[in-house]
Amino acid sequence: MAEVTTDFMTRNPPRNKLEAFILITRPIENLFVGLALVVAYFMAKPPIQLIDWTTIFLIFIAGYFISAQGMVHNDIVDLEIDRINCPHRALPSEVISVGEAWIYFWVLSGIAVGFSVLIDLRTHFFPYSTIYATVFMVLIDMYNKYLKRSGIWGNAIIGFSVGNLFIYADLLVNHRLTPIPTIVASAGFIINIGREIIKGMTDIKGDKELGVQTVAVVLGEKKAAIIGSSFIIVGLLIILSPLYIPSIRNEFHSSSIILLVIISVIMFLLLLKLWKDISPENAFWVKERIFYVMFTILIPFALQMLRYYF
Repeated sequence: MAEVTTDFMTRNPPRNKLEAFILITRPIENLFVGLALVVAYFMAKPPIQLIDWTTIFLIFIAGYFISAQGMVHNDIVDLEIDRINCPHRALPSEVISVGEAWIYFWVLSGIAVGFSVLIDLRTHFFPYSTIYATVFMVLIDMYNKYLKRSGIWGNAIIGFSVGNLFIYADLLVNHRLTPIPTIVASAGFIINIGREIIKGMTDIKGDKELGVQTVAVVLGEKKAAIIGSSFIIVGLLIILSPLYIPSIRNEFHSSSIILLVIISVIMFLLLLKLWKDISPENAFWVKERIFYVMFTILIPFALQMLRYYF
């Protein structure tokens, strides 16, 4: 989707090439991807198995660079849009050239594949991680190039990309799907679709001009807020399954369940704020905080798994 053009999105351009090369990769988002993969690994790992810290390190680095190459590719593809909407970014501000960005993209992609190969060699499950990383990167880059403007289908790709992190870790560790990673993957998929729909509320005018068929463009801000919130609520109901599914509840400590409820209430309060004010500024504020609350949802599951080891 197009970026928001209002004042709350303004930024200063990078001061030098080094800063530009760092910022174009969105390092905070990449850290979240790497950490999510580590948490997913712990979720999937049976308590009787010893922790392989080398594998954990390799998974984190591979996830970081898979995400980073997608961020760089996104800015290359969206250069003309960003010249208007986000002139502060590394490419439209011409701190780095398109040619340099393409070289950087291929270097990051190569590093991601290289660490995926190392994971395969470490886990003796070749070429699972290598194929997974390659397919995942191609999917994200296809989204950047072709699917981003397709509205709900593009939203689904983003949701799938997030949920897929937990499926990957589950298959890597267990070679099959197990309940807890599958629950988190399903919730991540659905909640992220909702967040992407809300994200589409932040620049309806720009998206209309660019032909981006977001839910907000097609149905309007109010219906987009309702539909996006509905997806998130369904995701929260899935993530709260330890409350009402006995076989899963028995695997959770009561403190982890309480923490899940508190985080879900915070998410619901964010949705209430959105319903009260569907302006682009508020939609942007809400979708940014939904991102961080989504990550905190992993904390109860991580604590639940870590208690077996420490």
